Amino acid sequence: MTLEDRLENWGRVVRSPLFKFGVCAKWAAWYCGIRGFVRDADDEFLASQPPITRDDRDGWDVERAWKTMTNPVTKELLKQVYVERRSMEQIRTIMWKMHNARIRTRAFPFALQNAHRDIERELTRMERERLNQKNSCKPAETVL
Repeated sequence: MTLEDRLENWGRVVRSPLFKFGVCAKWAAWYCGIRGFVRDADDEFLASQPPITRDDRDGWDVERAWKTMTNPVTKELLKQVYVERRSMEQIRTIMWKMHNARIRTRAFPFALQNAHRDIERELTRMERERLNQKNSCKPAETVL
């Protein structure tokens, strides 16, 4: 997948009603969905949820990389373009109001390229960490 495809997939996954908030500890329900079982209020097992697809997993990996980005302007730019699907004029207005960042029409593709570079850097850093954990002797601790 190209970076553009991954970002489009990220926007689709984040907008998906399957992962919307509304339940306390939604991350725990998502984790149980990955493992293939769900419990009801009486602590009994219910029918398993549909499995998380590879595209959903990749979308949440991009979300995790997006959360670790340090530049708030590029974060907001990526969110407005791929998740909120706003037009260039709307994005320029939002960036000016929220971050006092003036993005001119001619410079918009350049700003988007910078945002792509930043998220790609975070994705490669996460992939390196995952490979290091996989190849190391001591397994990473899971916290749940």
